[in-house]
Amino acid sequence: MVGGTPMAYATLATGPSEVMDIAIDGDYVYWLVNHQLASTSDVFRVPKIGGASEHVAHVDARVYSFALDDTYIYLPEWVQSDAGGAFLRVIKSGGTPEVIEDHLRYLNFVAVHDGGVYLAALVDEPTIDYQLWRYPLGGGTHEVLVDGLRGPESLAFDAANLYVTTAGDSMFHQAPRAGGTAVEPMPSMYALHTLSDGDRIYVMSGAIDYCTSSRISAWQPGAAGLIDLGPLGSCANDLALSSRGVLAVDDTSHAVFEFALDGSGRQTVVSGLTRPMAIAAEPDGSTIYWGDFDTGEIDRLDR
Repeated sequence: MVGGTPMAYATLATGPSEVMDIAIDGDYVYWLVNHQLASTSDVFRVPKIGGASEHVAHVDARVYSFALDDTYIYLPEWVQSDAGGAFLRVIKSGGTPEVIEDHLRYLNFVAVHDGGVYLAALVDEPTIDYQLWRYPLGGGTHEVLVDGLRGPESLAFDAANLYVTTAGDSMFHQAPRAGGTAVEPMPSMYALHTLSDGDRIYVMSGAIDYCTSSRISAWQPGAAGLIDLGPLGSCANDLALSSRGVLAVDDTSHAVFEFALDGSGRQTVVSGLTRPMAIAAEPDGSTIYWGDFDTGEIDRLDR
């Protein structure tokens, strides 16, 4: 924002609608399209500097999120049937996805961090019990880190612990990075999204029912309370973190917001969007990327 006026942005690509997730590496912006009526999904990429977009992979199932490492894109299939679906990976330059593990149900979350790929699988439907698993980046059998979760939605880390939010009950869990029993360090936070810079943990708190009064908060592990960074209102669809602040896309406000890490408040970065669904940012916050669910636009803002 300059002088109180939201900044102009450029459209890098316009693909199919129903953009669900977005991610970046050093050269490309990647995005995931979930064709909900067809129950299929596609991954695309476009150079950050602009140019022709490429189709990277097709999946014959719904996929709601994806993650990148240096070599692969990881894709969890969301399948309800007893046969389940597959956890897939595909080379970032494109190709046919390969199966890491199959016959898993309700896969809705994946993350990559520090040599591991993290997945959440439903292991008991009557109790809605999910486990958080970790696979080695180079391939291999998963290990169970945390049990008894109601739909993991996001994951963050510091030097000693992992932090996971669960969409089924808006709870914020803490467990050792090596795995173990999870605790709720800040009861009644009602968190949905979480991020970390390795020191402080950032969350969207207040995610209750229709989520009409959520806030972006910071928490120093071990502290008794939260640091309020500002109000959001309805729940953000997605968050991203840079050294400048926490970025949020909200399809109710049709805007991109930034919450300064020093607590100085919220700014509207871009307004007048259609239905922003997913966001990513360069670590220094100099460039922001987002995808629009309705229009299929992949946009870039340089600051």
